[in-house]
Amino acid sequence: MTVWKEKPNSLLTHYAPQDIFNADETGIFFRMLPDRTLEFKNVNCLGGKNKDRLTAMVCANMDGTENLPLLIIGKSANPRCFKNVLSFPVEYLANKKAWMTGVIAFLCKNPFPHCGPTIPPGTMI
Repeated sequence: MTVWKEKPNSLLTHYAPQDIFNADETGIFFRMLPDRTLEFKNVNCLGGKNKDRLTAMVCANMDGTENLPLLIIGKSANPRCFKNVLSFPVEYLANKKAWMTGVIAFLCKNPFPHCGPTIPPGTMI
């Protein structure tokens, strides 16, 4: 167990904290209602089973000085709600199930625009 604890520390000593990034994804079920409540006992909640989802990926460096733009993955390549939007504060990609796939992870592996290929907004992957 002590060998496992020491190995990450020995790897991290070669890098500055501002050069170490962590990314994580989460599913957002934006139309699913809760099926229970903490308000009262024996209250029926009629939560739906609507599984419309978006996937969000957040990424920041170890010391918190740099946050990468939020990546949203949806099902539609050109949602109607984006019709007259000129600038968008997040990166948006699309695939059939709104999941983080290996292709998206590979393309986002180097998310810095000066270091690799960029992904056009609304790309269906």
